[in-house]
Amino acid sequence: MPRRWHPEDIKAEVRKRGSTLATVALNAGLPRHCCWHALRHPHTLGEAAIATFLGLTAADLWPHRFDPDGTRRHQARRPRKCTRPTDTRHRENQEAA
Repeated sequence: MPRRWHPEDIKAEVRKRGSTLATVALNAGLPRHCCWHALRHPHTLGEAAIATFLGLTAADLWPHRFDPDGTRRHQARRPRKCTRPTDTRHRENQEAA
């Protein structure tokens, strides 16, 4: 398997080329946090923006996220936990109105 880039190495390379992850994202038409998320978690658009800026492919930077033929591995998503309690006051206010 090719060498996996460490997230700090990617950030350093972007900085060496005179930019930031936020600027790379904004120049690609993405929200400013997308490239930062791509460093830690699979994020197709953020990965593509960073790879294009560095003149590489996303598979070069994150080989563990891709099969040997270059297709993206399907990674199981963790189910989200609902941490917000159900607020019944809003419903009560609507019924009272």
